[in-house]
Amino acid sequence: MKNRWLVKIGISFFTACALVVFPVFPVFAKTGHTTAVILMLENIEVVKTAEHLSADDIYLNITEYSSVDKPAMHRIPEYPSHWLSKFASKIKQVSLWKKSIQDGESVELIISVIESDAPPWDVDDLIGSVKLKVYMEKGKLQQEWSIPNKAIVKHEGERGHFVLSGDGAEYKVSFKLMLDKKLDKNKTKK
Repeated sequence: MKNRWLVKIGISFFTACALVVFPVFPVFAKTGHTTAVILMLENIEVVKTAEHLSADDIYLNITEYSSVDKPAMHRIPEYPSHWLSKFASKIKQVSLWKKSIQDGESVELIISVIESDAPPWDVDDLIGSVKLKVYMEKGKLQQEWSIPNKAIVKHEGERGHFVLSGDGAEYKVSFKLMLDKKLDKNKTKK
């Protein structure tokens, strides 16, 4: 009986020491050259609203999956705000997401256009989503635009133009990924 306790204590001690010497999550260590990028919503155009008698209340949800950081979610505009679709023509050049990406890192973004409703009676409706994969390869920024669950990948340089439709609505959206000169100037070398 005493031997089992000694074995369990020994294994626990050995495991704790091994975790200190050999961390489990070395992928979260940040080293090397980084490049600051910014994702912009260039414009959004309403083709058809989900709400037939009034304007849609819309917002964007961005889910970020990085190969070196924890996942994150962003809502634009921040809760409880939203944009009215009847003013969509005025929604231009909105900063959606910023990040410093290091060599070897990849980030996948799921950018969703959502029509906001009044809970608990009516839940928010997904109009559509776009997937953007951003990564650094040999010091050069790479990007791949696509619609989730579709085999088509668009390589249109720095822009993504999409028609999103769902819940009876249809929107045209344009995004642009570019270098963020401000963040690049202020970053510190490690």
